[in-house]
Amino acid sequence: MEHYDEKILKARRAAAQEKINEAEKEDLEMEQQESIMDACVHIEGKEVRFSRRVIEEMGISIYMPESFEQMDDEMKAAVYPFGNPPQKVYADLGIPFQITLKNTGSAVPDEGIPKFMQISAKVLENFGPKSKILANGVIRHHDHNIGIMEAGTRAMDCNVHNVMFDISIHDQIVMGNIHFATRYSKRMIPIAKQMIDSIEFLEGNDGNDNISQS
Repeated sequence: MEHYDEKILKARRAAAQEKINEAEKEDLEMEQQESIMDACVHIEGKEVRFSRRVIEEMGISIYMPESFEQMDDEMKAAVYPFGNPPQKVYADLGIPFQITLKNTGSAVPDEGIPKFMQISAKVLENFGPKSKILANGVIRHHDHNIGIMEAGTRAMDCNVHNVMFDISIHDQIVMGNIHFATRYSKRMIPIAKQMIDSIEFLEGNDGNDNISQS
């Protein structure tokens, strides 16, 4: 009798978990239909509002969550204990991703982006089994080449999905990375690509008083 009760209990738990999984799948499908250009989107059930942020040092503006704040040097040192942190890191601890930006100073003109992406992929692959290239290519956006590479890497506490973009600003490479724990990939990959699609270049920009600057 006891064994029979255990089987019933296990079946009920499985049925309950199946209902939870189905509900989570439906929520994810609804979230994936949203755009960062909407009044708000939902990430893991949380309302997140995006707006354009001007980053003059990098020569671009890009949509990111309004609640994102730039990390100070002390916080970056804690997040990147092995040194060499990006120049700019934007995050909100309540939202499961970050965006980083770095002007590398490497001299690469816009037409050199395709070759640069090939070299970058080889460099990342040489990091060993903890790094895996998932996608690599170049898109044309506002008369600029944007190299986009997706890669899986390993952090101290989880697997990480990186959606990286490389652009040439005044013939120097600016690297960006939108990264998140791999378990959030289904939701975050579309968000990351929408953010990259939102990039505008500041050359000749007349400015906009409604755009936040950071």
